[in-house]
Amino acid sequence: YLTFEHPAWSKRGNRRSCHSEYCPSQGHNETSSNPIPDCPCENGLRTCYMNENAITTDYFDQVELRPLEDTAGMVWEIVESDTTIGSELVFGSGWHCSSAVSCFDDPLSGGFRVDLNGTDFEFADGSYVVLRGSSAHIRLEVDDEKPKVANLTGSEAEDDKRLLGTHFIPSGAKTLTVSCGGYCGGCTSKLFVQKVGRENPPLSCTEQSYFWPSCENEEPTGVKHDGQGCSDNDECQNGNCTKISGIEAKSCG
Repeated sequence: YLTFEHPAWSKRGNRRSCHSEYCPSQGHNETSSNPIPDCPCENGLRTCYMNENAITTDYFDQVELRPLEDTAGMVWEIVESDTTIGSELVFGSGWHCSSAVSCFDDPLSGGFRVDLNGTDFEFADGSYVVLRGSSAHIRLEVDDEKPKVANLTGSEAEDDKRLLGTHFIPSGAKTLTVSCGGYCGGCTSKLFVQKVGRENPPLSCTEQSYFWPSCENEEPTGVKHDGQGCSDNDECQNGNCTKISGIEAKSCG
């Protein structure tokens, strides 16, 4: 298990703006071009979306860690645990239906935060956040880096089957703060952690011989060994990826 010194949280906004082009806390009562029957506006919000608290926030003191295969117990995936089953929201997720524009700092926006400070862990390679929904938008803040912002319009969202992009978290990061939502929209995540200061082992590979380079209608002029996990500039030697040396591509003029 991973116990947080600073509890993680997930948040969902439960209000909807009268006009999709305004944030829910702006108090804009003018309705959009698609009015909702029997749902009048009050202080810029649809009254038929007021049957529950303005926001729902769940806090997580502890999560379960599941070791990843092929990492020798060095990398773990954060998964739901007994301490999170009673939560209404999923760990590492956020949602709201309030607005089609970016309202990242609006108190009624959705999002989540995970802070690994005070623990022996940091984020590992492969951690990511996915944005979904209609007219969805997301802002990611990793440690002290400049926030990353992404938006997609409603039509683009439909064209992309409501899956709006995957945003990877750099290895070694300690904090992740996300604001996300749409009309409706939100975000989920898959997060991996490793012990602080762990050095990434060299990528493993399986030797696979093939001719390289070659030109169309010509005999192959070279051979190298490559394998899964190696880049185009690497070769597989004794199961490890190493830089290629002394091989130059032939020009196919």
